[in-house]
Amino acid sequence: MRRSKFILFIALSLLLFLGFGSGIRVRADIGPKPSVIVRITGLDDEKYTATLVAKNPTGPYYDYEEWLERGEGDYHPIMEYVDADGYKWVGMHWELEGNAEFSWSYHPPREFKIVLLMEDGTVYTSQVLKRYAFRSYFETDLRKAEEAGEIWLLDVEKNYPYWVEMLSFFLRLAATLLIEMGLLFLFGYRLKKSIKLVLLMNLLTQVALNVALNIADYFEGFLVGLILLVLLEFLVVVVETICYGFFLREKEAWRAVIYGIVANLASFGIGALLYLAV
Repeated sequence: MRRSKFILFIALSLLLFLGFGSGIRVRADIGPKPSVIVRITGLDDEKYTATLVAKNPTGPYYDYEEWLERGEGDYHPIMEYVDADGYKWVGMHWELEGNAEFSWSYHPPREFKIVLLMEDGTVYTSQVLKRYAFRSYFETDLRKAEEAGEIWLLDVEKNYPYWVEMLSFFLRLAATLLIEMGLLFLFGYRLKKSIKLVLLMNLLTQVALNVALNIADYFEGFLVGLILLVLLEFLVVVVETICYGFFLREKEAWRAVIYGIVANLASFGIGALLYLAV
């Protein structure tokens, strides 16, 4: 996963720099797609089938009636599922056992219900849910399900791993501060006013950059996050280098400019690696 992210990052960076100069347009369908990840708990070793049902198929998928017309693929009873609200099978299902997780990672429906069909014919279904992020995580515990006539109603909670986003944010910020402050000393800067200037500039630019990066990743996904990272880091290099050239007066202006470029390129590299890894 990390290797594929790294390859995608390098390819995207080259495409951005070449594409802006030549007017190349990138098709939106090339990049990663939104996904819905559902974690199911409260089971022992029961086997069951899980799916997301919606009113209409999305992307390349089709419903049961079209499946009958196509005459391809294996039949499963869940394919005939239709509830009173018109929510039906729309092309995907997973055979699971016990506590498990499934992910609809290519054109999942935007509005849907979770449906579980047990081997004995028992049906569990949720209320209507909606994707809330680029990667929308949900979790349901069958021990909390309530009987509602012929079906069982699932209690579903959003369980987005916010701690991962926070960890990535603080790691990138800490790495940037350590690298740029360390290089400041290597370039011979010792005065408190120099240290305060660089520290303040980094807190302002890196906090803003990393907040924007986390928001983009949450709502739009990894590819948009990479684009934003490249563009904003370029802007940060320009802004900080100009500021250091004018206000970092302890040494010659040329030294401050070189420091600004070197420090930002180094922190950009480490920040990108951390974004890819975490």
